[in-house]
Amino acid sequence: MEERAARIEAEADAARRRSQMAHADALIALLQLQIEKLRREIYGARSEKTSRLIDQMELTLEDMTADAAEAEIKAVPGATPFCDRTGVDQQERKLYCAAISR
Repeated sequence: MEERAARIEAEADAARRRSQMAHADALIALLQLQIEKLRREIYGARSEKTSRLIDQMELTLEDMTADAAEAEIKAVPGATPFCDRTGVDQQERKLYCAAISR
């Protein structure tokens, strides 16, 4: 029984770490996109068509990043998605959940 409990605890710990990594990856991607948008604003507007294309590509990238993070979480048995966990900083949760819901 102790061996089984230790294995279950190790699996849960691994799932928590994967969830944290997925969360960090999603936040990184979100921040990279925000930085690029701000740079475009600073250095002048591009043509509207190009700007829309870039925005669409950024949204697609965000979706792909979020889907990958969700898939990684779902791949671990017993893992809880970051948005459903308690005890996590509310601002981080909002940023992450907004990123994966796009």
